[in-house]
Amino acid sequence: MQDTIVIRQLQADTLIGVYDWEQSVRQTVLIDIELRYNMQKAAHSDDLAAAVDYKTLCDRVIEHAESVHLQLIEALAEQLAKLCLNEFAIESCRISVHKPAAIAAARDVVVTIERSQVTR
Repeated sequence: MQDTIVIRQLQADTLIGVYDWEQSVRQTVLIDIELRYNMQKAAHSDDLAAAVDYKTLCDRVIEHAESVHLQLIEALAEQLAKLCLNEFAIESCRISVHKPAAIAAARDVVVTIERSQVTR
């Protein structure tokens, strides 16, 4: 079963990039998160305790993204996937990190990774 929660364009301001200026100027990244887990218990009980609290998850993702100092959006995506898998009762996740300011002639650059409990 592949029940999915999708969170689109969660915004975080972080220090990320390989250029000197990027190491001192916060940039906005947008994060798409897909969480996969069996939602039957939550759906039948209508009880948050049986579900993934996606508000708490979003708060944790923003907190992490805004506290790290990385060069690559690939590294941020990997760290966020590990956070989701380690802290929340999910089977797998797909994380996309958009960096709007990466290329002047492009709307954004996006890195997408998929991780599961088996591949951690």
